[in-house]
Amino acid sequence: VEAIELLAVGEFTAAARRWDQIARTERDFAAVRFAHDVYLHVGDADGRLASAITADEMWGDGPGHSYIRGQYSFALEESGRYDEAEAVGIEALDADPDDLWARHSLAHVYESTDNSAAAFALLADTTERWDRQDLLAAHVWWHLALRLLADGDHDAVLAIADQRLPKATTAFRLCDQASLLWRAELAGVDVGDRWDAVADRWAETVERHTCGFLDLHATLAWVRRPDHPGAARWFDGLDRRPNHGSQNDHIFDDVVKPVVAAFRAYGVGDTDAFRATLGRLEPSTHLIGGSVAQRDLIGLTIEGLTT
Repeated sequence: VEAIELLAVGEFTAAARRWDQIARTERDFAAVRFAHDVYLHVGDADGRLASAITADEMWGDGPGHSYIRGQYSFALEESGRYDEAEAVGIEALDADPDDLWARHSLAHVYESTDNSAAAFALLADTTERWDRQDLLAAHVWWHLALRLLADGDHDAVLAIADQRLPKATTAFRLCDQASLLWRAELAGVDVGDRWDAVADRWAETVERHTCGFLDLHATLAWVRRPDHPGAARWFDGLDRRPNHGSQNDHIFDDVVKPVVAAFRAYGVGDTDAFRATLGRLEPSTHLIGGSVAQRDLIGLTIEGLTT
C-alpha cells in the first residue's frame, strides 16, 4: 500500500525502492515485478539491474525462479550486457517455453545486436506459443515487425500493423502502433491513411499526462494528424498539467514537455529546433521511460535528417 501510494503521487523511484525493500525480505513476486516495471518507467537501468540481482539471489531455487531469471535477463540487456542477457534468457525460456517475458527479453537482445535470424527463430517460428498471451503479445508482434522492417519486408510490416490495430485497446498498445508507423515512414514506407485510425484511438484515451512514454507516442500521431480535433485537446492538457513537486512532475516539465515540443517542431519542418532541443536533452531522455529499443525512435528520427 505504501508503494502504491507513492506511485499514485508520482514518486516512481521511491515506490520501486519500497517494493525492493519487500523483495529483500521475502519471496514476493509481485514486489519484484512491480519494482522491475517502475524502474523501466523512469529509464533507471542501474536500479532495475540491482533489483534483479537481489531478487535472483533471494529466490534461490524456489518455485518461480525461472520468471525471476526472465526479468534478470531483461535488466542485463537494458544495461548492454547482451551475452549474459541471452544466456539467462535462454535458461528462463527453456524452463518454461510459454514465459513471454523471457522471450521478450531475448527479442530485445536480438534487436540490440541486429540479429534478425535469431529474432525470427525466436518469434516468427513460434507464434502459436505466444500469440494468445494477450497482455504482452501485441508488443512482441512489434518486435517482430522491427526485424522485418530492418530486413526490408515492408509489406509484412504493414500487414502486422493492420492485424494488430484492432488489438490496440490500451495506451501502451497504441504506443507500439504509433512507433511502428513512424519507423516505417523513416524507412521510406508509405503508410497511407493508417495514422487516421491511430489518431482516433489516441483521442479516446483517458490515460494522458501521467506517463511521459505515453505522451511522446501520442505526439507522433498528432504530428502526423495535426488537424485532428484530439490534437489540440491533448496538447492543451499537457500545457496545463500542474507541477506539485513530485519526481514525475519534474520529469514532465524538464524532459517530456520539451521533447514533445521538439517533435511538434519537426512536424512543421523546423528541424533546427528539433535537433537543438534533443541535443540539449540527450543526457536525460531516458527519464521518459521505456526500453532502449523503444527510445531509439528519437535517435532514428535524428539520423533520418541526415540521410
